[in-house]
Amino acid sequence: LPISLTYFIQKHDRLPHPGSSEWEERKLAAWLKQQQDSVSVLSADQLKFLECARVKVAKRFQHCLDPFSVWEQRLEDVQQFVTVHGRLPRCQRSDFTETERELGRWVQRQQSDIDRLTEKQIS
Repeated sequence: LPISLTYFIQKHDRLPHPGSSEWEERKLAAWLKQQQDSVSVLSADQLKFLECARVKVAKRFQHCLDPFSVWEQRLEDVQQFVTVHGRLPRCQRSDFTETERELGRWVQRQQSDIDRLTEKQIS
C-alpha cells in the first residue's frame, strides 16, 4: 500500500477520500486512517515513510502529533489567500481551485466550531 499511496498522491495531488466512488481510493483512505489511528505505535521507519510520501501525508500526521501547529499553519494559508485575493476563500462553486475550496471549508469549520476554539485561536 505505501507505493500505491505515493502514486495516488502524485497523480491526484491530494489524499485519498474515504467517500470516493473508486474502490481503490477508499481502500487507500482506510489504510491511511488506520495508520493515523496507530501513529503512537508506528516505528521510526514507518513514520519516516509516511512523512516522506508527500507533504500532505506529513501534514495529516502532524495534526495527530501537534494539532495546534497545524491549525496555525492553516490560518497562515488563509491569511496568505486573503492577501493575494482580497477576500476569504470560498468553497461553494466547482470552478474554484481545490486549494480554495479546502481553505473555504476550513474557515466554515472554524466558524461553526467557535465554541471549541481557544482564546488565542479566536484572536
